[in-house]
Amino acid sequence: MCNGDDKKKGGQIYFLEKRGTDLFFRAKNLGINYGLVFLGWGLGFFMAKLGGIIKDLTGSLDYAFYISAALLVVGAILAQLVKRPTWAEEKATV
Repeated sequence: MCNGDDKKKGGQIYFLEKRGTDLFFRAKNLGINYGLVFLGWGLGFFMAKLGGIIKDLTGSLDYAFYISAALLVVGAILAQLVKRPTWAEEKATV
């Protein structure tokens, strides 16, 4: 059963993503950057469908878990490689 608290928590996650994207990339390109962040949610939901297709073809979810684990590792590596952009006003104060 879903109560009002559950809905509030979901909204907070979306707010924090947008705020984090704004702090990381600044407001100049917020629309495009937030769109790319939100695209990640869409691709994540696609994995459930892909898992079902893999289960139907192989009779097991093992390969779906292997693909998910590989994507997790790729995402973790990419997260370590991405550096926060340095802005001109920050360079001037350093």
